[in-house]
Amino acid sequence: MKRLALITTVLAVLHFPGAAFAQEDNLPRTYMEKAISTLPHDKAEEFRDTLQSAHEENDKLYEQAGQLHTQMHGILAADNFDKDAFIAKSQELRRVHDKIRTNLDEAFADAVSDLSTSQRHTLLAAMEHQGHKVHKAMKKAE
Repeated sequence: MKRLALITTVLAVLHFPGAAFAQEDNLPRTYMEKAISTLPHDKAEEFRDTLQSAHEENDKLYEQAGQLHTQMHGILAADNFDKDAFIAKSQELRRVHDKIRTNLDEAFADAVSDLSTSQRHTLLAAMEHQGHKVHKAMKKAE
């Protein structure tokens, strides 16, 4: 069950690239930021810096993904739908998303590798706790 919660949380983080940095007045705003904030201050800052570097590295990929989405919308809106062009753009977009996720996975792994076993357990417990809140909120919204 813990593994499922960790995988769910990590996937959520990867699907919401800005999630760890959406804060105002230095108050934790997202579940990932709340989890990171359970770490000692210096480790939390290093963790944030590592993830932020990955997001900055992905900036051009985010832009490329946006352009591909726009191109796909154009293909869909065209009078004559070009199935092959749509599939080609979709595959290209998937490759860009895979690269973004790979970069974020590597950054997350780098950040976690700098934590002690105890700190990893603290982070995991906080991520699971926050992940459960997210799932409860999503169920209420349904």
